Amino acid sequence: MSGSRAFARLCWYGFGFERVEDASESESDDEADANGRVAARALALKDDDCKGKLCIPLFARNRICNIDETQETLDNEGERGGSRQKVLRDRRLGPGGRRKYEVGGHVTGFYGSTAAGEMLPALYIFDSSAKEAADRAAKLPWLFTLPRVKGQFGHESENIYEPFVAATPKGSTEDWVFEEMIEKVIKPLYPEISPSWTFHPDGSVKSGPVFVKTDGGPGRLGKTTLAARRRWAAEGIILFPGLPNATAANQEMDQLFGPYKMCRNEVIEDIIAERAQAHARELAAQQNDPSIKITTTLGLTKADLGRIVNGKEGDPLDKRPFEYAFSKSKVLGAWEKVGAVPLTRQGLKHPKVRHEAVEGDLGASEIQELEKRHRANLEAAGRAGLDKTVRLGPLVSSILKKPRTVAPDAGLYSGHCTSTTPDGSAE
Repeated sequence: MSGSRAFARLCWYGFGFERVEDASESESDDEADANGRVAARALALKDDDCKGKLCIPLFARNRICNIDETQETLDNEGERGGSRQKVLRDRRLGPGGRRKYEVGGHVTGFYGSTAAGEMLPALYIFDSSAKEAADRAAKLPWLFTLPRVKGQFGHESENIYEPFVAATPKGSTEDWVFEEMIEKVIKPLYPEISPSWTFHPDGSVKSGPVFVKTDGGPGRLGKTTLAARRRWAAEGIILFPGLPNATAANQEMDQLFGPYKMCRNEVIEDIIAERAQAHARELAAQQNDPSIKITTTLGLTKADLGRIVNGKEGDPLDKRPFEYAFSKSKVLGAWEKVGAVPLTRQGLKHPKVRHEAVEGDLGASEIQELEKRHRANLEAAGRAGLDKTVRLGPLVSSILKKPRTVAPDAGLYSGHCTSTTPDGSAE
């Protein structure tokens, strides 16, 4: 096996599914091969069952990280995609609606976790209109109550870590921010980093590599951070890029962001409801006493970020998004879903992962039979003079449950499809 093949197989999850042969067998000297050889040696991958499958030692799990960004919503619209929700109303009444409250600007949350279930200190990236980089900064009130984390990582005991802050023109990740994430957030968590493992007499890790699984965002690729990435590899910080457009299946943090955003959006609604009630009370009081000033603003500000991210003191767990979504049990569950650590390949079962029917593979005959029935049904629909491209979606489940190999009864498709006349017009 060439070094490039070894690295490609190692790269899918970052830790490999197949045996990675010794670096001495590789004839290629390119950077990908070098990273693959370093990772194969550093991970101490071993045969677990003498069948060529690899296992990841338990002592390495708290040194395997996954990092990813998400937008921190500062309005009550959330991040809902798709078309607008349909609303029915009485034309005789005035137009109803739901007022939108938002704050100008953009904030990105850069989060990470380890395969041992610990959350990394968060990095929050605020936008700034300052032209000079030295003048960009976050205001102190924005930082109050941002969540801290507790973890051991590469230290002998647990410690509490404060969040980090950066500022960019658009409030999003840039190459230098990614470097800061590695240098100032991750590296201090592991005081002894080296390309290979060393151990104390009791078997605990004295020094060793740190592995960072990530996507293909800013700083991960390209020439800007090439020197830094090479330096990190020499030091023992190994970056593993995930597959493009596949974060739902092979990025652990992506599994956690869904519950986090749902809980966060509920907190935003609570904040707006509280302020709306306070504003209404002030308006009522002002009617009796015009000298009373309205002090409550209905909008959100960046100073609300701390509560939006992790609630306020005394809130129940379901109103503390960070603690709720990033608990140790949920983090470990996310790693299990992806199947990198432990090495189960669970991510291959994700509904968005496409599988090809290869002769001899497990389940290949079932997939081929399903494809055969699907094509037979399409041909049957064509013989019946039906337009197969029009609204066949509602029939998929019934067709698969009861495949038809002859021309179907036209009544089955009534209301779902249109038949076509010889001139191509729909009846």
